[in-house]
Amino acid sequence: MNCEKTCRTITTVSFVALIAVFLFLVLGQFVIKNVFIEIFQMDNFITDMSVTGGSDGMVSVDWEALYPFEESAEEHAEPEAFKTENPLLSKVRSLIKVVDMYSNDYLPFKEYVKVPSGLFDRLIDNRMVDTNNIYLRTGKDGLIVRSPFYQEFSGEELDVTELLKSVTGLRDYLDSMDIDFLYVQAPIKEDKYDEEYVNEYGLSYESQLADKLVEGLKLLGVNVMDLRAELHEQGMDCYDAFFETDNHWKIETAFWATGMIAQELNDEFGFRFDVNLFNTENYEKKVYENWVQGTIGRGVTLVNAPYDDISVFIPKFETSLNMKIPNLNMDKTGSFLETMINPVGFEKRSTVYHGAYDAFAYSKPPVTEVTNYLETQNNEKTILLLRESFAGPVITYLSLGIEKLYAVTPEGFMGSIEEYIREVQPDMVIILYTAPTTNEVTSKYDFR
Repeated sequence: MNCEKTCRTITTVSFVALIAVFLFLVLGQFVIKNVFIEIFQMDNFITDMSVTGGSDGMVSVDWEALYPFEESAEEHAEPEAFKTENPLLSKVRSLIKVVDMYSNDYLPFKEYVKVPSGLFDRLIDNRMVDTNNIYLRTGKDGLIVRSPFYQEFSGEELDVTELLKSVTGLRDYLDSMDIDFLYVQAPIKEDKYDEEYVNEYGLSYESQLADKLVEGLKLLGVNVMDLRAELHEQGMDCYDAFFETDNHWKIETAFWATGMIAQELNDEFGFRFDVNLFNTENYEKKVYENWVQGTIGRGVTLVNAPYDDISVFIPKFETSLNMKIPNLNMDKTGSFLETMINPVGFEKRSTVYHGAYDAFAYSKPPVTEVTNYLETQNNEKTILLLRESFAGPVITYLSLGIEKLYAVTPEGFMGSIEEYIREVQPDMVIILYTAPTTNEVTSKYDFR
């Protein structure tokens, strides 16, 4: 009996001590990052080793003041799906996000702390290593893909009426201003053309919803480009097109997609992109080996998913660009590497967020404006890209073939997108979204 009591005591003390260590590490991260680095600017070897997540450098911009919504027009009334939540609830959500960030993303050495869990999963041959995120290790070429297991959804949840209304509303607004529009459906890390996979597991909710949206947009006369179909028709391996440890496409895939978008703009909208801009022979390919571990990798641990390689295509030709990002106080002019790539992402391997992937066009700030100072075949053309994270590499390389490229991230842009369009007067507006973005009517589809 005494032995049992002693064992319980030892176990309890051990767990309490472990939790205390984690709490100490998290508090240490917070103090070092927000006091020593942010306030005292102590950026050195010790702080670099101690802090997992660095500052994103963002500053506050009042977008609604710069691009206000029209108050009186009935057609601009805020849709029910976009109603602003209670301010107090919003603050609570922000606090929860900060706590989660420091206790999860910013936990020092977290990728190594989780290794025992991965070893145990392998020992018992457990394929479902993360039941919250529902990831499945398929065994197909050793890749990890998002699994549709336990995803139950009704026909009502597959209703795309509001999504169609939002997109066609934007199309109609652009038509009134004689601005062209293209909806680009980016691929998901799931191959709907893989009959063996579909028969065994069925298509995920995201893929089915994207299918319904693309079909509905075409029926309503919206110009649509489905990169999932393009990927399949060109015989490319859908799974190999993505990082093994993340749901984002590889830079090689994004570069290919940029060329496909440029060709579509040439064929259908009168643009004149030089096809050589999207020929890899005109770039030096620099590969950073074992450099990226994305969301999936962090979920299944290093035991099941080691680091991915990531590539950068560096132009062999002359470049002169200007990159403006108001939220970063950035107004930088220089070569491709000096303007389009955030060097921080390639200074050291990172497991926070997406590391080097977010280096392309500096991740997804609310507004990005790129000017190409060299002569292009599209010197008289401008493009506005409404985007999310998949568009970072696309912005990086599409900007090499056009005089002016604007990009807006709707989820972070609190002003009126219609007012922004009215001010910048682009020749073309493109929405580039991947399938998971369509999973509900969110601010990403608020194009007012």
